[in-house]
Amino acid sequence: AAMASPSTVLVIGAGPSGLVCAKTLREHGFSPVVVEADSDIGGTFRNKSYDQGHLVSSKYITAFSDFRPPADFPDHPSMTEYVEYLKQYVDKFSLRELIRFNCRVSQVEEQKDGTYAVTTSDDKTAQYDAVAVCSGVHNVPRIPKLCASGAQQFTGKILHSSQYRSVDQLEGRVLIVGSQETAMDIAYFAVTRPGYVSVDMAYRRGWLSIPHVLGTKPLDTHITNLFECCYQHRWIEQGSGALLSGFKWAVATWFIRLGLYLGTGSSVGYNQWTGRVTHVKRGYNYITKSTAAQPYINAPLKARRPIRRLFGGWVDNPLLPGRSIATHRASV
Repeated sequence: AAMASPSTVLVIGAGPSGLVCAKTLREHGFSPVVVEADSDIGGTFRNKSYDQGHLVSSKYITAFSDFRPPADFPDHPSMTEYVEYLKQYVDKFSLRELIRFNCRVSQVEEQKDGTYAVTTSDDKTAQYDAVAVCSGVHNVPRIPKLCASGAQQFTGKILHSSQYRSVDQLEGRVLIVGSQETAMDIAYFAVTRPGYVSVDMAYRRGWLSIPHVLGTKPLDTHITNLFECCYQHRWIEQGSGALLSGFKWAVATWFIRLGLYLGTGSSVGYNQWTGRVTHVKRGYNYITKSTAAQPYINAPLKARRPIRRLFGGWVDNPLLPGRSIATHRASV
């Protein structure tokens, strides 16, 4: 029900979460104001996008439930296409009138009466009944301490993935620190670029490689099936503490790993011959759905295992001759 006196809510960020937050608040009788540091909507998908970058979650689960993209929209849209979808969402629900662009929040201070005094980059302070922080989990770059402390001695270029825009920024020998999706994307761009010299990848905990497309359909449309979403008795629910806790996922893990081994020659990930995580099991890890670099990582390993290679040779597209990605497990 609508409130007699709408509460004012400041929403920080005009990315996907900020937009849907503002829309929902207004529908429930609140008075939202959105502040966005950039000049347009999109958040990370706009200001940290890069060439050939695509969403690895499909349009079927990424889209808002009240605004489905058209049938001809790509299953895995590019960053630019996804931002355009967000703009259409804003226009459909008349959200642009709520947004103040080029406005950065510099301070949020809770008052004695429970409200919040918010100071913005234009040196203005306003009172709000609540603040919704929707600036995104990937907004602030995290740089390893070794990179930061050794920057003065290192004569090459140090580039955080959030600063990467195109392959033109990569020169000479390239070392990639990390092994998740953006790292895998950049590794692939680096190993296939015209000026290739060498590419190395240093990682700590490993990764779990799973393709974002299975056959011709997005992986997440296979996952959200009857057996993933069916009723579970409380005795077998994951984390219930019961004797059979996690039974369904344990069974699923066995079948998935068997299928991975028979199909790609490795049970620790899709076509993944190194970089194993400690626990390879369903529902335990963040999966890495960028797999284009994997054949170049596997190249020196498969060369030494010709019999095992028979299982997964079909998943490797023709590689550029003489190119590979060397991996190194770091201890820090």
